[in-house]
Parts: sequence; C-alpha cells; structure tokens
Amino acid sequence: MKKLLFLLLLMVGWSFGKLNSQTEQKLLFALEPYSWQIQFGKTNGLQRAYIFYQDQFVNADGVSFSKEKMESIVNSLMPDTAEHGFAIINWEGSIYNTLAGRGSTSETVYQQYLNQFIAALRYAKKLRPNMQWSYYFMPTWIYSQYAEEKGTNQKRCLPLLKELDFLAPEFYPRYEAGLTVDQMFVSHYMTANLWFALALGSMLNKPVYCFVWHRYCSSDNPAFTNGNMLIDYPTYKQIIAKLLTIEYFNNKASGLIWWNDEDYLCNRRSSNAILAAEYQGVTDLLAHKKYVLQTYLDTTLAVMDSINNLDK
Repeated sequence: MKKLLFLLLLMVGWSFGKLNSQTEQKLLFALEPYSWQIQFGKTNGLQRAYIFYQDQFVNADGVSFSKEKMESIVNSLMPDTAEHGFAIINWEGSIYNTLAGRGSTSETVYQQYLNQFIAALRYAKKLRPNMQWSYYFMPTWIYSQYAEEKGTNQKRCLPLLKELDFLAPEFYPRYEAGLTVDQMFVSHYMTANLWFALALGSMLNKPVYCFVWHRYCSSDNPAFTNGNMLIDYPTYKQIIAKLLTIEYFNNKASGLIWWNDEDYLCNRRSSNAILAAEYQGVTDLLAHKKYVLQTYLDTTLAVMDSINNLDK
C-alpha cells in the first residue's frame, strides 16, 4: 500500500523533499470557549488549539468569508495580537466538498472556492502572524477506490496546502460491529489517510497533527452505529497509539489535536438515545463533563508518554 501511494504521488507530479526530523509528539487541546473548559486546560497545563467555525467568519452564502466577522472572532478569542500557538479554520459545507473532489463543478467555480479558502487563511495570518494556521480536515479524506482522483485533487489544492503551517487531517473513528482496531484502520482507510498526510507533510515540509475524538463519530452509513458513544478505554488507547506510531518512510505525526463538544452533547442528551443512556442518573452535569475529559486526557497522556519514552 505504501508503494502504491508513493507511485501515485510521483504520477501526479509531486517531488519529495527532506523528511521532517522527529521530535517529541505534542497534544493540543481544542477546547470549547466555556469558562470551565478554559480552566480545565489551564489546570492540566494543556496547549490550546484555537478553532474558528464557519458561522463565525463566513457570509450567509456559505462560500465567501467576511473580513469583519473574521477580525471580530479573532479579536474575541485571541485579544493578544502577539499570541503564539496553533489555530485551525473549520470551513465545511458545499465549498469544502468541492475542494475535496466530491461531486462535479466547473473549473471556474473550483478556483473561486479555492481562492476564498486562501484569502481567509491569509487574512487570519495577517491578524495574528505569530500563530501557526491550518484548515480542519486538510488534507481531505482518501478512499481506496478514489486514490488516483484524490492524488490529482490534492495537486489542484497545492496552492492552499503550501500556505498551511501544518496539516490537520481528521481521524474520528466510526464504530462498525465486529471490527478490531487493526481492521478499522484498514477497512476505514485510516492507515491509508495517515500515510497520505505524512507523505504530503514530508513533501511540503509541514508537520502533521491528527484530529482525534474520544467518541465514535456519527455517520449516514448504516454500517456505522453508536455515533457519539464514548469509546471504551482499551480501544481508545489502541487508536491513539496507532495514530502516533504509524510511519511513512520514517516520518510520523507531530502530535494530536484533541477535540471535544461535551457541552453541545450534554445539551442535546434528551433527543439522543446514546447520550440519554450516558447521562441517566447524572445529577451534576458539570462534574460528569469534567470527569469525561479528565479520564480521556489521562488516558491520552499515558499513551503519549509511553510512546515518547520508547523513542528516546
């Protein structure tokens, strides 16, 4: 599989650069901007990854960004103009699907959307030039049957990929009954996508930070069930370990971006059977949310410490 990806990248015109030197892998915390989560991050000494969601900076048309809205949310979340760290722009919807190569559109529209992504990124960098900026879920997902189209599509996205400070692919697991973690990484293309991201990172000299979540992701595919369910600890440990240890020609992920939406899920627990079961009998909602984050943080850090110590 590695050889096939390598050949694919050569076929679409990529050239390999020097591999990034491997340093200790980092954990970035993509918190929700609530006081208890901000305090949770500070108490645990976590480095924050700021996320800017599309409703915070995109116009009503969904395919163009607003400088005024972007500046407002950046100033709100990062009032210090000299702020350092990591920031991710999350722009989903039809514009993202087009850049991901889903469906068909004219080259004119494709370039228009690509230019909007680039313009938003450049403006964010102008507002906070000391931050490291990227887009959520870049590079986009590759499926085995679309490998050639994916490689070609990433070449079309090259002007955008070159301007990112790091790559931020998403690896939220889907639950499929009967699959082991090893089988999940193969059949759900998680290994292939990590290899692809690491290859791109190597060629563009960009670090790769994997988006992770401690819950199973919802899906329209009926084969994937248990969306929003907490992942059992042994399975979660295996997922984290594989994301941190999978190599592509000796290159590994630079770290993880740990995302959560505990407040949002708590607020909709009455309309979701899985969440309702989780919260059944819970009287202190805040204590439960803190417990969930703390236990999965401790689990994540234990896995990372073990791996980092092995690499020393």
